[in-house]
Amino acid sequence: MLADSKEIYNEITGYCDFADHLGEELKKDDTVSPQDKETILFPLIDELKDIGDKLIDQYVKHLKDKQNRQLIEELKETLQLILLKIDYCKNKVYELYRTKETE
Repeated sequence: MLADSKEIYNEITGYCDFADHLGEELKKDDTVSPQDKETILFPLIDELKDIGDKLIDQYVKHLKDKQNRQLIEELKETLQLILLKIDYCKNKVYELYRTKETE
């Protein structure tokens, strides 16, 4: 049981690691304009990190009160939100690269 909880926690922190890695890669990339990075991509990455932090906090609360149905629903909603945000971020990066290729 404890191993499962730790594995889930590690998977959740992986979302934050993903956001950090994406940010580091974008800093090195010269394909996307600095303006697009600052106004579009980096704010999205910050949102991913914030949602990841929220998910971690909710999961820790859930571990302390596993019977709380409201916490479970909040966890599900936040997980859905981060998955949607990752997909949106992926599409935005693709759009910026595609736009750059057609210029």
